[in-house]
Amino acid sequence: MKTIARGMTRPPARRRDPPRAVREDGVACLVCARFFKQLTNTHLRLHGLSTSEYNRQLGYNLGRPLMGVPLRHLYS
Repeated sequence: MKTIARGMTRPPARRRDPPRAVREDGVACLVCARFFKQLTNTHLRLHGLSTSEYNRQLGYNLGRPLMGVPLRHLYS
């Protein structure tokens, strides 16, 4: 495993698929492979990451919402 962000290690490649991580019903954390309705700053801090660091390391657009579609509609 490769080390990322302050000693954290990357999960195996089978878990790391950024295009498939954000789905209609939520988003998978690509560090720990847990699934959430919204990937929060609180959860990312457990991995020693900020939202912008997470997006940058995984190649996401910095403005991409890390939440499922129903929650996005609720907040818009």
